[in-house]
Amino acid sequence: MQRIALRTRLKPGSEAAYDTEHARLLPGLERAMREAGARVWRIWRDGLDLFHYVEVVDYADFQARLAGDPINQAWQKQMNRHLDGDFDPSAGPLRKVWEMPGAVRPRAPFSTVFGVTTTYGFGAAPIGNLFTALTDDEASAAVEAAWDAGIRYFDTAPHYGLGLSERRLGKVLAGKPRGEFVLSTKVGRLLVPADGVGKDDDGFDVPKTHTRAWDFSRDGVLRSLEESLERLGLDSIDVALIHDPDHHWAQAVGEAFPALAELRDQGVVKAVGVGMNQWPMLADFVRETDVDTILLAGRYTLLDQSAAAELLPLCVRRGVSVVAGGVFNSGLLARHDLVGGTFNYGPAPDDVLARAREIATLCEKHGVTLPQAAMAFPLRHPAVTTVVMGMRSVQEVRGNMELAARPVPEALWEELGF
Repeated sequence: MQRIALRTRLKPGSEAAYDTEHARLLPGLERAMREAGARVWRIWRDGLDLFHYVEVVDYADFQARLAGDPINQAWQKQMNRHLDGDFDPSAGPLRKVWEMPGAVRPRAPFSTVFGVTTTYGFGAAPIGNLFTALTDDEASAAVEAAWDAGIRYFDTAPHYGLGLSERRLGKVLAGKPRGEFVLSTKVGRLLVPADGVGKDDDGFDVPKTHTRAWDFSRDGVLRSLEESLERLGLDSIDVALIHDPDHHWAQAVGEAFPALAELRDQGVVKAVGVGMNQWPMLADFVRETDVDTILLAGRYTLLDQSAAAELLPLCVRRGVSVVAGGVFNSGLLARHDLVGGTFNYGPAPDDVLARAREIATLCEKHGVTLPQAAMAFPLRHPAVTTVVMGMRSVQEVRGNMELAARPVPEALWEELGF
C-alpha cells in the first residue's frame, strides 16, 4: 500500500470561490477517486494551505486511471484557477506533512470507523482475575451487563490473567452479532507454557500455567494474534495494540508496527495502535508511525494531565484517536467517599489524596460525584473519542453507566480550571 501526502497553497483571496466550487465537485470527485483505486482519499484546507492524501496499491496506475475522468478534469481546471503552484510531491513523507502547521491527518474518529458507538468501552483486565478471582459466571454476567448497557467496545490482552480474560470475553462475544461490536487485543507478551505450580506473580489471581515472554518481533506479533484468536474463539479482531513497549522501542517500532500495518493493509485488522501507561513514547509512535489510535492509561485524568501539553495536541493534528484508560487512576477516583485508595497501582500519597478530596468537595457543590466527573473529564478533549473502564461485576457496569448518562455542569469544569 502506497500512502501519498501532498501540499500546495491557494492564491490569496480565492478561499471562498475555491470552497464553493470544491463543495459542488466533491461528491463526484470522491466517486472518481474510489473508481481509480483509492482506498482512502482526503483533501482539506487550512487557511491558504491545501493538503491532499491518498492510499492506493499503485500510485502510477491510480493517476493513469484518474486522468481521463471528466470530474477529475473539471477539478484540475478548478485547481489551475485557484492554486498558487502545483501540489508539492517533496512534502510526501507523512511525518513531514503532518507536522506542517494546520495539517490534520484524515482519519475518521475511532467511534465512527467501525460503524458502532464506542464512547465507552469495557476493559476486560478485571475478568482475568485482576487482584482477586471471579467465577466464570460472574465474568460472563459482567460482559452481558456491559452489552445490555449499550457498550460495544471491548478491550483485552493475553497479559490479563494469562489468557483468561480473552477466553472469558470471547465466550460471551461469540454469541453477539460480529458487526455490532469492536474488539481490541494486544501484542508484545507471548504466553509460554509453565508447570502450573503456584500463582501468577504479575497481579492476577490465576494459576501459573504460563509465563510471559516479551516479544515485539514480526514472528512474535503474528504468533500472538493467532493465539489470541484461538483463546477468543473468534475469527477476527478489529484493533491490534502494541502493549507496553517501554523497554522495547527499537523492536516495537521496527518490527511490531510494520507487521501490524501490513495486516491492516491486507484487511486482517481494521486499525493498529499502541497502549501504554506513559505518554512520551506514545508521542514518539504518533510522530514516527502511521498508527490509527492509542490507548492512554492514567495520563489524562482529574489527577494527572501530563499528556495534555504535548501528546493530545499532537494526536489532534495527526488525527489519531485516543482511547482513555485508567480514568480512575487505578481506584482512587472510583469512589466518592475517599477514605484512602490506590493511585497508579500503589497506595495514594498524602498530597494526591488531599487533591482528590478537594475535587470531590467541588463535585458535591455541583451535584456530581467524583467517579462521574472522572469518566466525563477525558471526553472533553477533542483527541479523546473513547473512555474504557475496567469492570468486574454487573453492579460496577450498571453503576458506571448510570453515572455516565448524567450531565456534568460546565460550571464544575470552570471551577476546577479544566
